[in-house]
Amino acid sequence: MNENNSGLLNYIELLKSHEAALKSKLLAGDKSKSDRWLFIGLVGMVLVSFGAMGGYMLIKPSGRWLIDLSIVLIALSYVVLILMPIIKIYQQRNTIKYFFTMPLSASVEQNIKKEALTDERFLADFVRLGKPTLELGLLEIKHEREFLSKRINLIVGPVDKLGILPGIISMVITLAKPVAGHDWVMGLAYGYIGLVVLSLSFINLLVKYDRVISLTEVALSCCDEVKGDVQG
Repeated sequence: MNENNSGLLNYIELLKSHEAALKSKLLAGDKSKSDRWLFIGLVGMVLVSFGAMGGYMLIKPSGRWLIDLSIVLIALSYVVLILMPIIKIYQQRNTIKYFFTMPLSASVEQNIKKEALTDERFLADFVRLGKPTLELGLLEIKHEREFLSKRINLIVGPVDKLGILPGIISMVITLAKPVAGHDWVMGLAYGYIGLVVLSLSFINLLVKYDRVISLTEVALSCCDEVKGDVQG
């Protein structure tokens, strides 16, 4: 039992090292830095907007400027959400022609190469942990991933399927007519942007889980191949 516990701890430490190495590679470029700062700015505007709304609730009916500031910040948050993919396209403008002429090669270069090199570097370390440890680690991480997915669905619901369109529509309606009290449309605009920000964070976490699950499964198949070669 102690050996299994030690192996599982080694598996967890290896997962941490793999995540750190992958993160350092992905964050090395200027494009990733701009994405990170845009997301930080988005989160900051949403938090300040909610804070301004809370301040207005405490001192209303005075402090009307707080709710005006809050609405402006929420509107800017939706603008940032729209601009994020546009900025991404602009940053990669030099590869757009290459993407249309050789789409598979461009996709591999942009989205797969860095991750694949990191996975290849760590694969041998995973295999050395042995099949029993990998099977136990895979069981635990799959269970945690499923549990996390259920919690995320409970919080954000179908936001990832609907996109940001409902929030944008409610924000346009909020800006187009005077706000009397706390209109449900305005509430939808506020609540939806919060759910979108949470969804962006959660989806990134789920993608990380899926990656290490796949890497562990590859390592397990390598263990089977090594065992077959030895028996042969």
